[in-house]
Amino acid sequence: MSSPSDQVSPNLWADIRKFVRAKRADWRARRSRRLRGRERLGQGPRGFGPQAVVIPAPEALEPGFGSLRIWVLLFFLSAVTLLVGVQFGGRFGLVIGFIATLFLNLWILFLSPTRMLRELISWELEGRDTWGLLEAAREAAQLAHIPAPRVALADRSEFFSLSIGLSSTRSTIILSHGLVEKLSPEERRLLIAFEVAKIACQWTASATAARGLCRLIDWPGFSWLPLIGLRLAMSGGRILKLDEWVASHGESREVWARTLWTLDAMTASKPRRFKPSELALNTVFTSDYLGGGRLRSAAPWSGLTEFRTTRYESSLPSVRTRIGALIDRYPP
Repeated sequence: MSSPSDQVSPNLWADIRKFVRAKRADWRARRSRRLRGRERLGQGPRGFGPQAVVIPAPEALEPGFGSLRIWVLLFFLSAVTLLVGVQFGGRFGLVIGFIATLFLNLWILFLSPTRMLRELISWELEGRDTWGLLEAAREAAQLAHIPAPRVALADRSEFFSLSIGLSSTRSTIILSHGLVEKLSPEERRLLIAFEVAKIACQWTASATAARGLCRLIDWPGFSWLPLIGLRLAMSGGRILKLDEWVASHGESREVWARTLWTLDAMTASKPRRFKPSELALNTVFTSDYLGGGRLRSAAPWSGLTEFRTTRYESSLPSVRTRIGALIDRYPP
């Protein structure tokens, strides 16, 4: 009897090489599509001063590694809690560590988002909507390929918008009543689209989880602790991509640029006081906060109304940079 040939015998190394070649071809195809998108849009380096950037082309709103940082940090903290309990308390310490880990995850995943929704929401929009917010959310969700999120209003005179939720199916967009009354219909539509984009790319989920984690270390006089936690858990690299996605699905890039300009001025004229742990939830990162901070330097590329800064905020693209990335001029 003849032995089986090499062609029909299983070869693990050949399968691995075939898999690597397929992944390499897929990566090259995606890279060529991104390059063609940049050439089609005619986008070069934009922005102002040392924050000038090369704008990425519109792409699918998929979660990146930055969206996984908070979950990696949460897994690391849970593992450290269990190891410390075993090291210092044996079996009893393991039980204590398990209880502490269970409370940590329950707080971040359930208790903290629910508590914040109760604090902010005055009423949830249902049925007839005079501002057209529900229709704008449905249209943007269809483009982002996610279920339409809930939309709620906060009966406050401050100007702010944010989204809360740990999944695309259970997320809520919250806008202040004062902001909705001041914006034009087109500006409201684009603002809702930006919040939907945050939900689709898991920015909202990461910011919500990071807020819950940072609230545990948000003690009076130690506002730098949650800011360090935010820098470890969140990165601002996807904000320009979200701006690009919103502008590509709107009537004009200038409309979204003017909307950012309006939000920047409005949030500074009547800022909402909030904890440093909630910093990543905001659409425009120029509001004041309860805690320490220092005045921004009067650099020529600094934002219009950015009067307070932290190390986390400095890692995010400013409103001036975002506007320059959209239309290559400032002001719009």
